[in-house]
Amino acid sequence: MAKNISCTVDVRCWKQRTCTACGGVFSYIFARKIAGMGPTREAAAAAMEANAVKQVMTDASSHPCPTCGLYQPDMVAARRVTAQGWLFAVSIPAMLLLLILNVSNTVQDNLIVPAAAGIMVVVGLLQLVFDARRPNRDLEANRQLAQRSIERQLLRVDTPGRAQQGMEVPWSTQGSMGSLNAMGAPSVAGVSSSTGGGVVPLALFVIGLTAVLVPPIVRESRGWPFNPVAFPPIVGPGDSTRFYTQHSLRSIDGKFRAEADAVATPKGGGAEFPLVAKSNQDNWGDSTIR
Repeated sequence: MAKNISCTVDVRCWKQRTCTACGGVFSYIFARKIAGMGPTREAAAAAMEANAVKQVMTDASSHPCPTCGLYQPDMVAARRVTAQGWLFAVSIPAMLLLLILNVSNTVQDNLIVPAAAGIMVVVGLLQLVFDARRPNRDLEANRQLAQRSIERQLLRVDTPGRAQQGMEVPWSTQGSMGSLNAMGAPSVAGVSSSTGGGVVPLALFVIGLTAVLVPPIVRESRGWPFNPVAFPPIVGPGDSTRFYTQHSLRSIDGKFRAEADAVATPKGGGAEFPLVAKSNQDNWGDSTIR
């Protein structure tokens, strides 16, 4: 079987940017280790070159504008993508695990619901923490950081920008949940550009958390009994449920058939009434034991 050949290169170059706030032009050192793969050395080298061009054109390192101190919108986005990517990578498998445990009748709803709500609350709080970390909050500190980068020859000023009076807090980065200001929307001299971009995810978060918590709240408010041995624990007319006995049966390959009878006894006493019940109906068919 043919193996892919890997080719890597260390890219280090000046990348020029134009500040979206003051119009200043500055450049910073762009450094990446870039790889490419292909069935031949030539194909791997071509893939590596294409990846290098793409990353130089689209990727952004985080450096504030030396003139006004602003981190550009795509730089802020790159920071958040990394943090939110890790949050997504951890939360989705956790929720899927809870779903699998519930569908497989391994863990009951009285444990699944608080666990799911807890995960959602933790994710929401972490998201608010990410929103609170705003790199353009202190532009003067950002300018000082840019000056230190210039001294280390990691940053240079190509064309100074036009710093305006009152640009100390001119920009607000949109938070994905809590903030209402658009990412990179200028707010000079008290005039802000706002959108409802942060309202939609916040509303979806509240709706999702409510959907998880409403069923147990309704059950408790109406006094419906919770049957911890049944899956699902609450049934209505026409529904079916499953429960597992404390006794175990040993059979070849776990296959067995049995007859089952069940009756329901009203809470507080009263006449019993029969229920339709059945057990596993496995059979060997035409299988042969060897």
